[in-house]
Amino acid sequence: MNIVRDDETYDSNQVVMLKNIVASFKRILELNGVDEEMIYSISSDLAFDVCSIIDGSTVMGNERAPVIPFLTFCKNEEEKEMLIINDNGSYMHEMTHDMIDKIFEID
Repeated sequence: MNIVRDDETYDSNQVVMLKNIVASFKRILELNGVDEEMIYSISSDLAFDVCSIIDGSTVMGNERAPVIPFLTFCKNEEEKEMLIINDNGSYMHEMTHDMIDKIFEID
C-alpha cells in the first residue's frame, strides 16, 4: 500500500461521501412515507451519529482493545493500492448539519 497525504482531495472526497450518506437516508425515509419534517430530523441525527462512528469520535471497544477507525480513500479505480489520507483523519460529523441544510435546500 502506498499512502499519500493530500488534504484537498481527502476533503473533497469526504464531502462527496457525506452528501451520499445524507441523500441515502433522505431517500429511504421518503420511500417509507415518513413525514417531511421527521425526515429532516431523522436524517440529521443519523448522519451525525454514523459520521461520528466513521470519524472515530464515538468511543468504541474498551480500554484494552479500543476500536479506532481511520478513513482513507483510493486514488481511483485503477490505483486501489494508493490510499489518500490527511493527518487528522475524517471529520465528517462536523460537516453534517451544513450538508443536511444543503440537501434539504434550507438557507
